[in-house]
Amino acid sequence: MGDTETIAALVPDVVSQADRERAVEIVSSFDRDDPSWLAEAYMLLNTGTLHQEDWRYMGSTIFRDGGWTKEIRLATYVAARLGTIGFSFPIWRFPAQSFGDGASLLERFGMTRLERPTDVRDPSAAGPARDLFGTGFVLVEGSSYVELRRAYVAISDRLGRTPATIVVRNSSFFFGRDRLAHPAYVCWEPLFSGEIEALTPDDFKEGGRFVPWHLAFPRRGVADACEGLFAVADLLVKFARLERDMERWLRRDGPPLLRDYRTHPDGRAHLLDFLESRVGAGTPSFLAEIRTDLPPWFPLRTADPRVDDIVPFLRPAKDSNTRLALLSGRSGDMPLATAAAGGQIPAQ
Repeated sequence: MGDTETIAALVPDVVSQADRERAVEIVSSFDRDDPSWLAEAYMLLNTGTLHQEDWRYMGSTIFRDGGWTKEIRLATYVAARLGTIGFSFPIWRFPAQSFGDGASLLERFGMTRLERPTDVRDPSAAGPARDLFGTGFVLVEGSSYVELRRAYVAISDRLGRTPATIVVRNSSFFFGRDRLAHPAYVCWEPLFSGEIEALTPDDFKEGGRFVPWHLAFPRRGVADACEGLFAVADLLVKFARLERDMERWLRRDGPPLLRDYRTHPDGRAHLLDFLESRVGAGTPSFLAEIRTDLPPWFPLRTADPRVDDIVPFLRPAKDSNTRLALLSGRSGDMPLATAAAGGQIPAQ
């Protein structure tokens, strides 16, 4: 195991056990000239017992900035959320899989599946070597754009307070980590949906339209930088709202709460059909209740549809800090366990 993989194996326990001292120790050991550690550093910012001085030290280390400005504080706050998203791709693996008539849960929810030249890198290859960026599922509402793709999540609003697009890499070692060099990128140009759908690896190289998040600041003065940071924070709120909306749809036997124009209103029925299809194929998907602020590492409770009562998981959530997820097993989907579980948005 390489050094980064060794650290990645430690991060779930450090964060979930709120091991403040270990989190700071790990970040202090990183080589500033080696970006391979950034995904873990972003995630360690979610360690719940961090003191203000810890937050300041870790943020200054990540952003290579000598001062603890308002700009760097906000960028560090956003980086923590980007870390969680980067390790949460197993959550979208099963909703992206086709079943029944060929449509996935994501499509029945109202997202559009796209097929592009950048989906596949080598059609003759098997496993993770086949895809470049992989299949994507898009939702466009007005000027807002969200795409769940195998290699990344893209969230954009070209008409927000400041035009911004944030791309968060899939930081799994099974698939995604080598498709983009850095865990997150930002573009401040007003991008139309067609431009985001047409992204290529060149857009993320030095001199491309996207800048790695940890190199995006300082940016043309504090006032301008903070506007951009607030714009990205708004995008992440919109993404969290979309995730919550889909989770409610999966539990609900009626129209989606916020999107009653969709053609598949009965989310619960589609979920049950999906679970039945997985059991019939001999590869069941487990229902799980997980925390909203962490990746699907340590489920609070799980149910195997073959032997357990799943009705409690289909009821509306009582705790806004938890959510429903479809996982590959009872123990959750760890960063280095996805090679066995295949915990990614799949090739179709």
